[in-house]
Amino acid sequence: MSDSLKSPYAMEVISGAAVESQHMGFGLTVWQLDETPDDSPSTPRAIEPLSEDWLRLVASRGYVGIVLVTAPISENLVSLAGDLNIPIVSVDSPQVPPRGVRELGATNWRGGKDATGYLFSLGHRRIAFVSGPPRSVPSQDRMQGYLSAYQIADVAVDDKLIVEGGFTFESGFTAGRQLFTLPRSQWPTAVFAASDQSALGVIEAARATGLRVPRDLSVIGFDDTLMAWSSSPQLTTVRQPIRQLGALSIRTLSDARKGIDTGGALQLTTELIVRGTTAPMPEPM
Repeated sequence: MSDSLKSPYAMEVISGAAVESQHMGFGLTVWQLDETPDDSPSTPRAIEPLSEDWLRLVASRGYVGIVLVTAPISENLVSLAGDLNIPIVSVDSPQVPPRGVRELGATNWRGGKDATGYLFSLGHRRIAFVSGPPRSVPSQDRMQGYLSAYQIADVAVDDKLIVEGGFTFESGFTAGRQLFTLPRSQWPTAVFAASDQSALGVIEAARATGLRVPRDLSVIGFDDTLMAWSSSPQLTTVRQPIRQLGALSIRTLSDARKGIDTGGALQLTTELIVRGTTAPMPEPM
């Protein structure tokens, strides 16, 4: 179950889950939450994913369990899933998962700190952060890492450099335009974006403003999806082991179905991947 199949991140998680499912002899069915229903009279309405009827349907068809990819779930549904003996694993949950959900993710705080700290090491002092959705726990953790790097560098944070985004190219572009409407003396010289897609949106906004990346502006993303190394210049980013998360979600689900206690939240290590969108602080104009 994914919140959207349009997300490169979600598709890589699903790819890892599919390979592991095949290896373990499981079938994999994918639902998404953001499908627009066809309300024409001739089209029968499908059961809404993550509804009680949907959960009972899953139980009746003998599924091993449910993997949520960046998708929220209510406490009531988790309780019903427990009654139906359906284990749930959440990958990169946008919320603090209810008790009973096994949580998988990456070291988002560390990734945010490493990305911002690297920009400080290049001499940058006005580093912006483009967040994900406001309630996203991974985005909040990345921002806390960003703020920690500022604290370590003993540099005051300018709140105008923290801009809300949405993990999409469009939101990154909008955030970039917002940053470049500030007085020129207040522009950032570097941006850490909470996803690769939003980082590329920031880069496009910079180009539209007449800035060159990385000569005038350094940009770092998060995820290391296909678009990070296929962009021009290639995107410096924080790599999280996305396919491994997908594979681990299937193994965790299988263990849970067998009654094996897999413990609480598990975080896989992130790694900063330096490519072509970062450079030392530009000389004053």
